[in-house]
This record gives sequence, C-alpha cells and structure tokens, in this order.
Amino acid sequence: MISKIYNMNIFDGENKTELYDWVRVGYTQRAHLLAFLSRCYPSYLCQTAERGKTVNMFPLVLTVEAPCGQMTWHIDRNHLDLFSHLELERNNWDGTGDDVRFERLGKCGGHSE
Repeated sequence: MISKIYNMNIFDGENKTELYDWVRVGYTQRAHLLAFLSRCYPSYLCQTAERGKTVNMFPLVLTVEAPCGQMTWHIDRNHLDLFSHLELERNNWDGTGDDVRFERLGKCGGHSE
C-alpha cells in the first residue's frame, strides 16, 4: 500500500522524501509495538511465502498465537533485531487477512465492535 501512495503523482520529489521519512518512522513505531506484543503472547517468526520485492523488504513474518486467534505481520528487514528473542519456525499461517487480524486484535484488547 505504501508503495502505491509513494508512486502517486501528487507527491513531487521533495514531498516524496518527506513521505518516505514519515513512513519509515511509522514502521519503526509499528515494529516496537509488535515486538512488545510478541513478548505478551506465544509468538514466532517464519519465512514469508511471498516472492519478489516483498521478500527483500519483509523477509520474515511475525506470527502471534493469542487467545483471540492467530495474527501475523510482515517484519521489515531493518527491524529484525527487535525480534531476536523469537525462534524461526515453519509457516503455519491460517490464511486470514487484515480485517480478521484487526478484529482479533480488538477482541484481545477487550474492544469489539
């Protein structure tokens, strides 16, 4: 999604650099939150099943096995050190997408719509 926004013509060269900086900061904050979550629930890393650019940027997937269900996120290669406490295991992704993940995350936090 970020690459789609980045490639839109509404951002010129200078603004694209600023956008990239904000995205980088956002991904860093996201990584720290996910590292915290991975210490709260049984979690592991696995190889991404995707090919191409995704593998280069996000080589591993964090899998969190919470009481509300499995949740997964791709991990940026620049943030792998935050997850050094986790083992690399076989990919057991349950096939759910973002909508289910956020629903489960809300249930774990006691927030359901």
